[in-house]
Amino acid sequence: MGDRVFIEEQFPVSKISKESYKERKAVQSQTLTGLGKWWGRKPLILVRASIIGMLMPVSNDPNKDRDIFLKILTMDDEGLWRRKSKSIPPKVIQAKLTDEEWQDLIIDKTGEPKSSWSEGLSSEEQEALTRKAFDRMSYDEKLNYCNRPEHLEGPDERTWQEINQHLGTDAACLQELVAELGKRCFGHVPRVGDAFCGGGSIPFEATLLGCEAYGSDLNPFGALLTWSAIHVVGGNKEFQEEVKESQIKAFESADQQIIEWGIEHNNQGWRADAFLYCTEVVCPSCKITVPLATTWVIGPTSKVIAEIKLNEEKRNFTIDVVNNATSEQIKKAKSSGTLSNGKMRCPSCGMDYSLSGLRGDRQGEKGNTKYGLRLWTNDDLSPSPDDVFQERLYCIRWVEKYWKKNHRGEMIQKTRRHFRSVGTNDLAREEKVLELLKERFADWQEKGFIPSRAIERGYNTDQPIRERGWTHWHHLFTPRQLLVHGLISQSFQAKKADIGILLGLSKISDWDSKLCRWGVGAARESIAQTFYNQAFNTLYNYAGKGLSLLKGTFFLNLQPKNVDFDLSDVELIDARQVNKNNDIWITDPPYADAINYHELTDFFLSWQEKHIPRIFPEWYTDPRSALAVKGSGEDFKQSMIEIYRNFTNHMPENGL
Repeated sequence: MGDRVFIEEQFPVSKISKESYKERKAVQSQTLTGLGKWWGRKPLILVRASIIGMLMPVSNDPNKDRDIFLKILTMDDEGLWRRKSKSIPPKVIQAKLTDEEWQDLIIDKTGEPKSSWSEGLSSEEQEALTRKAFDRMSYDEKLNYCNRPEHLEGPDERTWQEINQHLGTDAACLQELVAELGKRCFGHVPRVGDAFCGGGSIPFEATLLGCEAYGSDLNPFGALLTWSAIHVVGGNKEFQEEVKESQIKAFESADQQIIEWGIEHNNQGWRADAFLYCTEVVCPSCKITVPLATTWVIGPTSKVIAEIKLNEEKRNFTIDVVNNATSEQIKKAKSSGTLSNGKMRCPSCGMDYSLSGLRGDRQGEKGNTKYGLRLWTNDDLSPSPDDVFQERLYCIRWVEKYWKKNHRGEMIQKTRRHFRSVGTNDLAREEKVLELLKERFADWQEKGFIPSRAIERGYNTDQPIRERGWTHWHHLFTPRQLLVHGLISQSFQAKKADIGILLGLSKISDWDSKLCRWGVGAARESIAQTFYNQAFNTLYNYAGKGLSLLKGTFFLNLQPKNVDFDLSDVELIDARQVNKNNDIWITDPPYADAINYHELTDFFLSWQEKHIPRIFPEWYTDPRSALAVKGSGEDFKQSMIEIYRNFTNHMPENGL
């Protein structure tokens, strides 16, 4: 074995890319995604492959080196077979066998057709045939039936013998291999650092592999996610139970209070799980208040629509929810929207007006745009009566619980959902919500239970200011959302396990704000997250969730990993000022202004700014946007040079 390492000689880019794509396709089921939103997390398999590739020495046999590398990652034939978690359909097996092999399977010894190919075969024979078909698949095909590498402990005992023989090691698990190779290269367990740790993929995977992991970021939310990845996702059962218990207490306390107030239940005992809102604007021509919507189809699958009817007396439109709509009604609802291509069409007079015109936007003397909306103040929880855009609740989805006998004659509880128009009692509950929030507003802002931070102007953050006049982060939430989220937030105490409450709050704020769309997709009846892209897109139709619908988002799904916390360190610091020595630096630095992390994460930090310092007293919670590495010109290049020079100064001569 020489001094050079595998990644310097070769890297199986195609297979690593396919594994990374598979991991990405898991979407919300990715290991770290459940902690909260982050943009551009690195696939864990890519991090694992990079670390192994930088530690594994090479021999004079490149093909053997490659085979061993794939075996370590369980990406070889045997590893893929062990990762197989789904059954292969008979049609697929047939396609991978020759005609002669298939005929031998489906015809019994008497020459009669069998009812299935596996009939008369022992479990060992069935597995052997399945393995034969599996081995004839392409790598892409195999991945359709496999778990990800992270779901296995690592190679099996026989494979470890091959690995050890080739590398001259004596390992029985990935952590032992990494420790041996690290000591061979650097004289100690390898130290892996990432000064742009963000969502935490690199420090997390490094810790799982037994490295001493260091993560730092300028962004407080990124540091929080990284710390949580290592200590919560990677935590032992005892700490994870503490986190779960903290979340349960906070959620149940909020639930009890909401039930006591009666703000989510109607007179029939049904509980609301979704609230649909629209924005209204007065038509400049006929002075009728018009509800804005691109379509009035509410539920394409459940055949629910809304019909608007002019109310001459009130100078507005009533909105009636229609269940079991006919195909003709659905077709009409699709085409009768009052908003299209940035223009409002008044159903009363037929006039069209651009949204920019309705806002009162105009050109200044220097050619710049002057925006016409009134800017909301901190105390505003809903639009002022004179504001251009008003907010209206027009539909509620209720959940009814009832009892029914199953096929065994046992009584079981079931649920069914009902979309209903908004009535007098519903509006009374909305008014009660607003009053309850007003009673607590100043105190909750002071204690950090709800946001108090003003929106700092920037490329992304200017959007809600100019489009809706929202100047503070709490303006991006309805009074109901602020009240419910605040009830959960007030359970936070200054203990490490309460980080679960912070993470849960971040997640529900992403999935329950005025920036959440209703009815994503052709047939779906669901609510999309705020950050379905990298922007603050204000909506004229949006939806909020009842507490019951937030449950699946709020709680973390944790499986003990038992990583060694003592081997990790997370700091909140500028990458140019990092002074920790690491043998290996693996980073995914910012790409100029591709993503304005410092602006987007302010959305989450507004909910956490007074909580984070109680757990991490040495951490700040302001965005430090002035220090962020951004831009695309000479300043950006110079910043990156300074950062990588600093890395070089904090690594050994043979570091990578």
